[in-house]
Amino acid sequence: MSRSPLRAFPLIPFALAYFALLPQARAACQDACLANFNTVQGDNALVNLTTGFSNTAFGANALLSVTSASGNTAVGVDALYHDTTGYVDTAIGEFSLFGNTTGIANTAVGAGALEVNTTGSNNTAIGQSALQDSNGNNNTAAGYNALFFSTTGSNNTAVGSSAMGGNPDIQMTGSNNTATGATTLLNNTTGFNNTATG
Repeated sequence: MSRSPLRAFPLIPFALAYFALLPQARAACQDACLANFNTVQGDNALVNLTTGFSNTAFGANALLSVTSASGNTAVGVDALYHDTTGYVDTAIGEFSLFGNTTGIANTAVGAGALEVNTTGSNNTAIGQSALQDSNGNNNTAAGYNALFFSTTGSNNTAVGSSAMGGNPDIQMTGSNNTATGATTLLNNTTGFNNTATG
């Protein structure tokens, strides 16, 4: 009994599809507990790590550039993307602490929080785009766009939506200010030692 080669032909596309969809054939998605207490889940997350330890990365490109930094937590797409040697930073939210390279002990919770920070340290930003343009130190911002346009100011505290949010045309460099309430000290750019509640 002979079989026609044409009968096997329809099986070829199915076989090709099967092998193409095998996990090994797809783009690598990190999903593991790595050496030195590092944990990773997401495409390209922690992909350049060499000697760092105790890092946690969840989300595509989270902690992508880190090489030897330790104690960082990144949750969200591109969170702590450019961090190389900054340590004990926490970024939760898409693009949070995106530009951080060597800044240490920063906490960013919210999409775009502390997004542009590169070397600033000891900052806390809670809320979407809080402290987004900051590169200062020891700032605390809680609320949507709080301290948004602060660039080099340090030791500022802003609580409330757009508190000390600033002006997109003027860099905010003032320091040692406290603003409590939505839009308080909104346009303060170079002032120091101000306190406003409202």
